[in-house]
Amino acid sequence: MAKKKGNSLSGSIGNTVHYRLGDKEIVRSKPSHVNDPETPAQMNHRKKIRLSSRIIKAMAPMIKIGYQGTLMDQPGNEARSYILKNTFEKSGDTVELNYSKVLIARGELRQPDGYTLEVNENVAIIKWLMPSKGYDWFADDKVMIGMYSEEGREGFAKLISNAALRKDLNAVVQVPPHKMPLHVWMFYYAPGFVVGESQRNVSNSVYLGKIE
Repeated sequence: MAKKKGNSLSGSIGNTVHYRLGDKEIVRSKPSHVNDPETPAQMNHRKKIRLSSRIIKAMAPMIKIGYQGTLMDQPGNEARSYILKNTFEKSGDTVELNYSKVLIARGELRQPDGYTLEVNENVAIIKWLMPSKGYDWFADDKVMIGMYSEEGREGFAKLISNAALRKDLNAVVQVPPHKMPLHVWMFYYAPGFVVGESQRNVSNSVYLGKIE
C-alpha cells in the first residue's frame, strides 16, 4: 500500500511501485513473475537487503544524526544505499557484510585521527589524537560512539552521545552485555554549528573494531 509523503507517494498501488530517488519521483511496474527465485545472485541480493535493513533499523538514532542534511527523502535511505553499494564482499558463493566499511555518519568535519580501542572486561577505552590546525574541526566537537551486534531478530544497537569531547583525547564507556561480536564506531558531532541539518555538523565515522 502506498503512503503519501508531502506531494509524493511511497509504496505500491496495484501493479506499480512509487518511490523517490533524489529529487525525482519514480514509478515502475511490478514484475509479473520471478524467474529462478532461488539463484545464488537473487539469494545474495536478498541477503544484502536483509542485513542492510536490519542494521539501519537498529541504528536509526545514530543514522538520523550521522546522515543529516541528506539529499534523499530519509537519512536511512541514504545510509542503506551506501551500505548496499560499498560494504558487501563475496565469500565463496555468498556475500558477507564488511563492517569496517560501514559508515554510520558522513560529513564535512575532520574525522577522528589516530584512534585506538582497548577493552578491559566490560570497559572500553577509546583514544584519539588532536588534528593539526584547520577550519574543519573544533575542540568541543562531541564524541559519538555507536555499537551494533547482529544478535536477535532485529539486531542490537547502542548510541553513546555524551562519551567525551574531541579535546579530551579519550573516552571510557561501558560495554553492554552481548552474545555476538559487538562492532564499534565513532564520529564527531557539532550540534548547532550550522542552523538546521547539515553535513557540516558531523564527521565521517570510523570503525574502531569489534568486541568479542
